[in-house]
Amino acid sequence: MRKALDVLKFLMTVSLLSLFAGAATAAQLTAGLNLGHAMAPGAELTAEAAEFADGLPFSVRLGVGYAQPDGGDAVAARRVFINDATNGTPESSGKVWMGRLDLVREFDHGLLDGARVYGGPRYAAFTGNFNYVGGNEDFDVRSNHWGWGGGLEWRWPVGDAMNFSLGGGADWFMAARMDGHDTAYEPGGEAGTERDDYSYEDADDAIDQPALEWRIGVGISRSFGR
Repeated sequence: MRKALDVLKFLMTVSLLSLFAGAATAAQLTAGLNLGHAMAPGAELTAEAAEFADGLPFSVRLGVGYAQPDGGDAVAARRVFINDATNGTPESSGKVWMGRLDLVREFDHGLLDGARVYGGPRYAAFTGNFNYVGGNEDFDVRSNHWGWGGGLEWRWPVGDAMNFSLGGGADWFMAARMDGHDTAYEPGGEAGTERDDYSYEDADDAIDQPALEWRIGVGISRSFGR
């Protein structure tokens, strides 16, 4: 698992360096804003570099997004991470920062004529908050995930430099360590600081951390250069 994470981190680093190196001399840059659903309703800022290498059929796009999903089952979260108390009114909320790096290929023939196919590595930093009003308990559960994703989108020009887009896809995130209060759960049976006889699977059931997430959205973007 750790070797896989190291490979993903390496690929993300190389891809980011390629993006910024290419952007410095790119023939075309596009900045955009997407609104839609990815784990929960949210927004994403994107930057895309195209035509920065002769004959390269792909553009490179970096996206940073934010959403506020549900944190999970507050009753189960307290049992798994703190104690078996039942006092207080349970409340839960969540937030997630997501980063993605895509290679984007636009097709001009066949069944995918006009479609843009994209895919690449993903990263998500999740925080679930669990508050027990009147019960004197309020704590966060955090996890950080690497993964992969892809999808399809369509983009239409609006004026000389503006574009409207519509698309969707899926992101898959690997299981990751969960830390909450003074308790931690590691995937794959690795030693953590589990409570009583609870397992990683019990914590995963209680917390709505990223896993397989569907995404759909609309966007507006502006192109610079050619």
